[in-house]
Amino acid sequence: MVTPGVEIGTRVNVAPDLPARLFAGAGVSFLSEDSFEVSSRFAGISEMDGFVTKMPINDTVGHVTAGIDLQKVHGLQLKLQYQGSFAENFQSHGGQLRFGYRF
Repeated sequence: MVTPGVEIGTRVNVAPDLPARLFAGAGVSFLSEDSFEVSSRFAGISEMDGFVTKMPINDTVGHVTAGIDLQKVHGLQLKLQYQGSFAENFQSHGGQLRFGYRF
């Protein structure tokens, strides 16, 4: 798998002691196969033949991200981020909210 991408961002001061980093990114994953295959068998049943499960997958998937990092001067941090992946007949959406305190 190869996943080239790019991210851009900027830093702005929301308040005198509250810097924020705004960012957005995009990329694309290229997979060498268009299916996932696994061979299996049930443990403890030695006379049973194994079986193969094959699942079609997209060989090209686009990715986007966007978010904001807030970093209070006195150690407080807040990060909000969106992550999306898109392909033919496929969408995935996720988010992240992180709170931290550095001491």
